[in-house]
Amino acid sequence: MASVRVWSVHDCGKPHYGRSYCYLHYGRFRHHGTPERVSTEPGAPLAFVHQHVDYDGEGCLLWPFAWSGPGYGAIRKGNKRIAAHRLMCELAHGKPPKGAQAAHSCGNPQCVHPKHLRWASIKENMHDKWKHGTIVRGERVPTNKLTEAQVLAILADDRGQRVIARELGVSQSAVGFALTGRTWSWLTGRNHPDKVAT
Repeated sequence: MASVRVWSVHDCGKPHYGRSYCYLHYGRFRHHGTPERVSTEPGAPLAFVHQHVDYDGEGCLLWPFAWSGPGYGAIRKGNKRIAAHRLMCELAHGKPPKGAQAAHSCGNPQCVHPKHLRWASIKENMHDKWKHGTIVRGERVPTNKLTEAQVLAILADDRGQRVIARELGVSQSAVGFALTGRTWSWLTGRNHPDKVAT
């Protein structure tokens, strides 16, 4: 039986879930950037965006409230969650063209500086993410069971998926997804931004 990692976050003592935190602390970290309990005045995030639409300061304007999983600022309106950078882009640059995404010129997902945002196609935004190195993939994904070295070994292995999976202690689907490019596809060049549909 595999050992369970236990981490001490303020004497938490609960089993490891992701990024050295238990499930509760990891959830807080994903949404607030800290494992600590965070409370926000109702309406403060929305007011922050409106107050900074004409912001002209130097450097990034960092979102001081809750974040979404990928690290983007998040605003809750009722049961709906809105991306803070997308709302700022809309207020600063008008309604988005069909299918457009709010792209960061700075590469910082926590930034809501109106001058660092623009409407871009999916392909353009993917190019930005590749350029800035902000795509969360591979070993940076806390739930991944394989390392890059293991995936490269899988790609060079002629044995069956079941045999490889048993040897690595992962599911056969994890091996199959790596072989077909469904996961870890950049290692075979199948997920290059030039091939992303617009």
